[in-house]
Amino acid sequence: MSEPLVVKPRNRIKISAPAKTDTTEFISLAEIPVGDGSRRIGNLGSLSIHQTSTTPRAVACEVVLLQSVYKKVVEHLSQETTREHGGFLLGYETTMGDEKKPAVLIMDAVPAKFTRGSPVQLTFTTDTWRDLDDEISRHYGEADRVPQRVGWYHSHPNIRIFLSHWDLDVCRTYERRRYPVALVVDPIQNRGGFFVGGSKGYDPHSAQGFYEAHDLEKSSIVTWKNMTGGSGVEVPLSLKAIRSGRNENEAPLTIYRVTAEERRTARLRRVSAGLMGLIMAIAIGYLYVLARTQQSEIDALRRARPILPALAPGPPTWEMTIVPPVSDLAPSQQVAFQAERKGFDDPVWWSIDPSNAGSISPVGVYKAPATIAKQSTVSIKAMSVADTTKFASAQVRLLPPVNADVSVDVTPAKIRLQASKSYRFQAKVSGTWQERKAGVKWTISPPDRGKIGKDGVYTAPANFPAEASVVVSAISVAVPTKFAESTIALVKDASVDGGSAHAQAKDNVPTESAGALAAASPQQTLTVLTSSSGTPVTPTLEVTSDKATLSEGESARFSATFGGAEADVIWSLEPSGVGRLSTDGQYTAPEQLQPEGVTVTIIARSKDASRTAKKVINLKPRTAAASNPGS
Repeated sequence: MSEPLVVKPRNRIKISAPAKTDTTEFISLAEIPVGDGSRRIGNLGSLSIHQTSTTPRAVACEVVLLQSVYKKVVEHLSQETTREHGGFLLGYETTMGDEKKPAVLIMDAVPAKFTRGSPVQLTFTTDTWRDLDDEISRHYGEADRVPQRVGWYHSHPNIRIFLSHWDLDVCRTYERRRYPVALVVDPIQNRGGFFVGGSKGYDPHSAQGFYEAHDLEKSSIVTWKNMTGGSGVEVPLSLKAIRSGRNENEAPLTIYRVTAEERRTARLRRVSAGLMGLIMAIAIGYLYVLARTQQSEIDALRRARPILPALAPGPPTWEMTIVPPVSDLAPSQQVAFQAERKGFDDPVWWSIDPSNAGSISPVGVYKAPATIAKQSTVSIKAMSVADTTKFASAQVRLLPPVNADVSVDVTPAKIRLQASKSYRFQAKVSGTWQERKAGVKWTISPPDRGKIGKDGVYTAPANFPAEASVVVSAISVAVPTKFAESTIALVKDASVDGGSAHAQAKDNVPTESAGALAAASPQQTLTVLTSSSGTPVTPTLEVTSDKATLSEGESARFSATFGGAEADVIWSLEPSGVGRLSTDGQYTAPEQLQPEGVTVTIIARSKDASRTAKKVINLKPRTAAASNPGS
């Protein structure tokens, strides 16, 4: 099943209008080489017919396939079955039998390169079409008998033989042919079938059979399980001549089928087609009369009573969710996702976006990439194989490894600063040369209380509430989980507690910060603040809850605070999959627990990944929880 083509291939063969006077030279069909070139079509002998259970009684065009082409296609599509692959079919449009029945003789197959595919899709890129032109030129050169592009083939790994709407979009690229051919092969179940277009298009759900031309072996080599016939049905082959030239409009080959059995079969097919057409016409007439009668009855009911209001659409008849909905992973870590389905039980196909961010198995086990340079998000998607409108999504946050050797220091640790004044903070990063070169990113909290530049210069606001403070953070660009903080106490005038601000600064500045304060300009009024023990007081991120123990199926609300104020955080659970944790901090324990119970860790991480807080919760069965109410 292939996506619609967007870019037309280059150097396609142009179809010219037939000339009024035909002077093209004829050559014998028997001269055309097949297989490895050691044999000619004239030496093939007989054909073997193969049919499927869905082959129509009367087909518009027959297909003749060389054994060498069958072998080439099967070997190509069997090499890799985790996604769809395909290629192109080369040959001639011809006729068969005394009735001159249209037929397509397939002489060669060219595997498509530079394709993109999945278990249910295949895309031919611009490079694919360009390589096809180059391959034909390399193989056939400028010879007069270059075969035409009569169709294409592709695989349906472990999927039934049919043409999807994506496949039909690809088939439209061959609309200039009278009878374009599409071959679908299931290399896992060993099945295959042809679909031939015509004036009425394709029958996408009814594959037809084909004739096997013996250019490799005298007996049949076709092993497709959905085919019957083979070496038991032989059709003598008679040959005529074809026109030479590379024109796409060259006259077709003529292959004669001379048995009386086949002529009777052809007549029977024509009679059957006529009867089928008559039956369909009668059925259509009956349905038309029935529809008119029912419409008349509906109109009579509407005139007899007021029209009922339209009913609102009901709820969806299906539901699918992925558990867990959010996961945090370090390099090479794994998590098993499950697609919970209601209202349907179709198998699902797992995919990730971006496609190169790790890997996911057919059963939903995702593995993070071995190297994670920076924090990023991967979307996990589970889609029904039978109905692509049914799908669900989850997210994985990829976290880079923490370098224990990296540290960040900010000086000074505490200062006092007047309204509208500025001060430059100094940050030092320890670690490798690359980590030191990357530097730090400056932020303030709350973000609307003043501003700070990329160079660490903070400017206080002109107005702020009493006893206001600001936290300045220097975050390592190379390792965002490493940071340092400094606290600014904002004051409205130069006097603090009856003394000058400069005097306060001199008394309270720690030794390691004295140099930084001395570097301030005379216009700046700074005071370093410390706790009673002489150490800086830094706000922390905390997780709180009214419960420390939960029983089976019980819920609890968790909240995160920073410096006494509610914080906006990202919630996660370790281990993932043990219960459910919503995005607003609501945790629900599993419905069943082992008798010995288990512990889980509720994790709150700030949006910039600079702060993390955890809280451990004990999960116990109902009997154990009831016997230990105070735990």
